Amino acid sequence: NAVTSEFLSLLATSLSSESVQKKKSIFAGRIGETVLSPRLSVVDSGLLPGMLGSRPFDDEGVATTAKTLINHGELTGFLYNTYTARKEGVASTGNAVRGGIKGLPAVGISNLFVDASSPEFRAPLDTLIANIDRGMIVTETMGMHTANPISGEFSVGVSGFWVEKGRVVHPAKEAVVSGTLLDLFKGVVLVGDDLIFYGNIGAPSLLIEGIDISG
Repeated sequence: NAVTSEFLSLLATSLSSESVQKKKSIFAGRIGETVLSPRLSVVDSGLLPGMLGSRPFDDEGVATTAKTLINHGELTGFLYNTYTARKEGVASTGNAVRGGIKGLPAVGISNLFVDASSPEFRAPLDTLIANIDRGMIVTETMGMHTANPISGEFSVGVSGFWVEKGRVVHPAKEAVVSGTLLDLFKGVVLVGDDLIFYGNIGAPSLLIEGIDISG
């Protein structure tokens, strides 16, 4: 979960209309395209009871909403404040965040989370592990700050447990996972039923195929 949330926080940058308008988003010009696995949806909601990013209004006084930004893998929209919305002739999504009293409001997430797009793609963690023929349970990353949120490219150190034929064989350390954010999330085949929020980013465990692990 924690590792998924780290990768999702990188993806969050590209879901801001501010990033899109500055041409710093991997999703620019891709509305209507399948950008992630069809088994995933990504939602931002300011309406979840008791959550860190929940509030009735954003920092411009616009009512917060729940927005599905990626639906069954298809990019359906971005997050807006009134300034970025006006530039595109659309409505603010209630995502204005002010850094200080004098600062201009930026675009920020409320509570962003990734989940299975359909119940049949959701399963307990034990089932995810049982479906690993040969792979790794990643429990920790090192060097995530080196990932590029604009290009989506990353190469990070990871540790966890090596799995063969659905069984944990031994601890795994000093491995390296590399690729792109889009390929990572496109490779999702099963989603854990263990969604947890880390601050205002929510993530379950994910079973991913086709990722390059070395070391």
